[in-house]
Amino acid sequence: MTKTVQQNFLVNLGLGIGLVVLLTISIGTYINTVSLTNRSEWVRQTQAISMKLESLRSSLRDAETEEREFLLTGKDSDVAQHDKTVQVISQNLTDLRNLTTDNPAQQQRLDQLAPLIMQRLGQIDSTIRIRKAKGFDAALSMVQVGNDNLTMGSIRKIITQLSDEETAILVKRTDAERDKTASLVQFLIAGTVLGVVIFLAIIFFLKSEIKKRHKAEAALQAALEHEASLSRTDYLTGAANKRSFYESASVELDRSRRYARPFAIAYIDCDNFKYVNDHFGHYAGDEVLKSISQTAKTILRATDFFARMGGDEFAVLFRETSAEAVQLAIPKLQRALLEAMTSHNWPITFSIGTVTFLSPPESIDAMLNIADSLMYDVKQSTKNNVKYLTYHKQPHVSLD
Repeated sequence: MTKTVQQNFLVNLGLGIGLVVLLTISIGTYINTVSLTNRSEWVRQTQAISMKLESLRSSLRDAETEEREFLLTGKDSDVAQHDKTVQVISQNLTDLRNLTTDNPAQQQRLDQLAPLIMQRLGQIDSTIRIRKAKGFDAALSMVQVGNDNLTMGSIRKIITQLSDEETAILVKRTDAERDKTASLVQFLIAGTVLGVVIFLAIIFFLKSEIKKRHKAEAALQAALEHEASLSRTDYLTGAANKRSFYESASVELDRSRRYARPFAIAYIDCDNFKYVNDHFGHYAGDEVLKSISQTAKTILRATDFFARMGGDEFAVLFRETSAEAVQLAIPKLQRALLEAMTSHNWPITFSIGTVTFLSPPESIDAMLNIADSLMYDVKQSTKNNVKYLTYHKQPHVSLD
């Protein structure tokens, strides 16, 4: 056998072993990816079930609270809220059944739980009917002689069992997948070492190619994560989010310093927002926030930048805007927002702090703190008002 033939044989043998090693690595990577995907799905499923169980607990507490409130007040609004709570409870039970279809033990617990919940809701409905028909004393007597606590104790016990079972299943599955992954990693290391020992030069080349591929995959993953992290829109209202506001404010801050041009920031807080959440529900609160965003987009100029800063607080960046101009724009915006709230019978008003910067401070946080302090002054005094400030070494304050 000539030297060339021997070299070709060794190269081909090395390539063959390299391909086997590469194939083994690829298969292992695929298996590991599937394992990680399964583990992620299990975690998401357990989290979903836990959220539904917590929602069920909360709704049952709400139902009992509404029973007591109606017993004391006899208001039909308490009954209407109770009907909504019953719908939430029913939906939670349906969702839990759908999420646990692969677990007969959990299905059996739900079979035990559903009648108990229906029994407790029936007790509440009986109390409501007696309160309507016979008055407070008769309904109170029924509550005192009933077995409500026993029923709720059984319900809580089963819900706890459901939650504990899901946690135990997740731990068991995760441990099994972790052991499988550890064995797979050891196998891959042994195969790779064997390939390197036998044909170092060929394997080095293959490893270089694999390393390049891994780098490309890592770069792609980093790019995807970077793109995801750059999401600049508030998911609920469609307005810009706090991060986006900071970026725009930073640009405007640099422009103001470079060209000595004024700009303004308005910080807006919703008065009575908690009242809407407590009395109309969180869905109504979400609708309030959406309406504020939609109204602001309609009223403000294309050059103005509107953002939700978090909770029920918003901010507006008025680019290259003087104090006189902003004092014309803010009342117009406030009127439009109040009209939008009134059209839905929402008792929301707005406390607004507005600062025009002629020589801005060093940071965006400092600017926002000034506007936020003005807003807080309004909120602590009259509410539903606007306080203006022109910031230029010696601030000048005026109250509208």
